[in-house]
Amino acid sequence: MSAFLPLATVALLFIPLAWWMLRSFPGRERSVLMRILLVGLIVRMGLSFLFSIYVDPMSWDKDAASYIRHGKILAEHLHSGRRVPEGPKRLVRATHPGYFYYCAGLYFLFGPQDYVPGFFNVLLGMLSIVILLLLIRPLLAWRVIRNSALLITFFPSIINYHVFPLKDTLVFFLVISTLYLYIRFLRQRSLISILFAAIPLFFLFFIRFYLVMVIGIVFLLMLVFATREMSFKSIIRTMAGALVTTVLLFSLGLGDQLIERWNKQATVKHMDRMREGL
Repeated sequence: MSAFLPLATVALLFIPLAWWMLRSFPGRERSVLMRILLVGLIVRMGLSFLFSIYVDPMSWDKDAASYIRHGKILAEHLHSGRRVPEGPKRLVRATHPGYFYYCAGLYFLFGPQDYVPGFFNVLLGMLSIVILLLLIRPLLAWRVIRNSALLITFFPSIINYHVFPLKDTLVFFLVISTLYLYIRFLRQRSLISILFAAIPLFFLFFIRFYLVMVIGIVFLLMLVFATREMSFKSIIRTMAGALVTTVLLFSLGLGDQLIERWNKQATVKHMDRMREGL
């Protein structure tokens, strides 16, 4: 399969999504931002394609390269109907199988070319920029927003994170998405808003589960301080919401998984390994 299909898919997804997400901007400002974003998209797609040809995947990130390699193996075996080898099975049972499924799904749909996950990382990275612009819009003047869009879109290290198939791009997209949706919930206070905010957290649980705990605590604090007054009633209401969420997690079986994974990873040995990696 050629590069045209994933390339066209990314373009057809990004352009209408970005245009719709930027609908709160006036027409002229919206058009300026779209031109900046489209140039950034083209630059990233070209670099991602070139890097997939000339750069060794192991130089990107060893963990991500492992997920990509095994995801490709699984996709190939699913296409051919052969038995899945032990390597991908072991990753499925790992503590962070989400990125493995992500890469395997992309390879299954678009073929086992190295550039496929990089292309969709570009899509997620560019959508993250759009969400950042939506977050800063109420705070900054138009000229600052435009300059921020130029800086974020063409800053070299940000481009680097987007063009390589790194797990961090997907994680950041999920985090910034749930933050934006949760802020909308604090403004609207509707059930559908909090459900939308929980969707990215669900996927984030299978990629960086400990971030879900941190974000959950931050969200509870935001809910308390977003009230007009620090009353006893508001605090009790927040605690009740946290209790209901905890009961719901355990009733779905996610709470037990969370504790199991915490016990596996929150050890001195694992922390030392993480510290050495940093």
